[in-house]
Amino acid sequence: MRKIFTFFLFVLLSIASLANTVIIKGFVKNTAGVGIFKKAVKISTDSVGNAATCSVTHIKYTDSTGRYIDTITCNGDIKKLRIIVENCDGSKLINTPDFTTTIAESNFTVCIPVVTPPPPAKCSAIFSFEKISSKQIRFNSSKSVTSGDSIVSRFWRFGDSTTLSGNEISPLKTYASKGNYNVCLTIQSKSGCTNTYCSSVIITDSIPSPPPPPAKCSAMFSFEKISSKQIRFNSSKSVTSGDSIVSRFWRFGDSATLTSNEISPLKTYASKGNYNVCLTIQSKSGCTNTYCSSVEITDSIPPPPPPVTCTANFSIEKLGPKKLRFNSSKSIVAAGDSIVSRFWRFGDSTTLTGNEISPAKEYTTNCVYTVFLNTVSAKGCKSEFCEKFTLVDSAAGTTPVNNAAIKIISINPNPVTTRMLLTIWCANNNTDVELGITDIYGFKRWSMKKTLTQGNNTIEIAVSFLTGGAYFLKVGSKYGSLSRGFYKL
Repeated sequence: MRKIFTFFLFVLLSIASLANTVIIKGFVKNTAGVGIFKKAVKISTDSVGNAATCSVTHIKYTDSTGRYIDTITCNGDIKKLRIIVENCDGSKLINTPDFTTTIAESNFTVCIPVVTPPPPAKCSAIFSFEKISSKQIRFNSSKSVTSGDSIVSRFWRFGDSTTLSGNEISPLKTYASKGNYNVCLTIQSKSGCTNTYCSSVIITDSIPSPPPPPAKCSAMFSFEKISSKQIRFNSSKSVTSGDSIVSRFWRFGDSATLTSNEISPLKTYASKGNYNVCLTIQSKSGCTNTYCSSVEITDSIPPPPPPVTCTANFSIEKLGPKKLRFNSSKSIVAAGDSIVSRFWRFGDSTTLTGNEISPAKEYTTNCVYTVFLNTVSAKGCKSEFCEKFTLVDSAAGTTPVNNAAIKIISINPNPVTTRMLLTIWCANNNTDVELGITDIYGFKRWSMKKTLTQGNNTIEIAVSFLTGGAYFLKVGSKYGSLSRGFYKL
């Protein structure tokens, strides 16, 4: 009789333990049937119907297959469970599974959020830096720009595993030790445009005097659409100062990369979309620089926009011994445009504003004068033309002094932003010249060779790779060399 009582008591205790413990398991998948990784699942005993002493809440996360499992144990009886998963739109999915044994199963299906592709890049990150002390650097990103938008986020990576989020324009960074650090700035505009710029920062034990020149290498590329999904990239305008590029690392924005020193790779994309393409160059001396640009792949090749062109010009007519008439009717603009402003500088410290086409000017003394005409069109095209002459009392009129075979007529606009239109006049046909851009330290930042035709030659040069500051445009040929200064915003 004692053995029968003991066995009956063991059965009662087993039944009681089963009522107080429940194993909950299941899957969280999307509408495509794919398990969702690290999805939070909230498991709790429902207050309705449970014993007053049973109040338990657990949070479990799904594994790589979307599966979760948990065990709930209470002092009292568990009669009802509540399982909660958040849907992708923020709503709550709630299951209250029935269980007759110690195992309950609850599965969830959540939606797949619709991802809107980012708009084409209309922003450009850039920063300069100044050494404050031996290991302290002040960065300045005020020259970063957006097109008709505002920057809402700047994310800094200082190259020593530290970062700075928020929207800090000019952070002050103190490095723990000397070394070469690759600093990157990623900006995001209000409309969602993102762009990244990287530059090498060298920390030494002392402040160099004079301050170090700007980075001696600059990555740059342009691209041309060959077919609907095929792009030819060209990095020939990447420059180093007195050095050579030994490595070009391409990231094409679709997980594909190219690690050789390919100057002009041809890339075929699998589908249309917006891709953030980055090029990192390294020079023989170890200088590194990164340039990124957005590339949009569509189903058709868009026609190029018509260029906005204009050319200032004037002739000179002698009215008297020291009286001249300048006539700018030869100035031209593109079809559908017109000149709205002419600014004259007569070479004797006098000027004339407004829109005077043919002003008359009387000088006080015979001398050599250089007259400048700056024109502005209704569509914003700017041009400059100058002429040097000697004023004499002869009735033959003015005598040109500058008989050079090549002249720099204008740089438009000036200051420049992302590109400039250079107008060069050439006396002879098929004249070979070398164009170059140097900074104020004398370092060559860009160069190209060009064959000029007789008359005015208009050349477009991309200058977005230049940092802000003063530069010189140089034109060299068999007739000699000439230069003109300009400023980059």
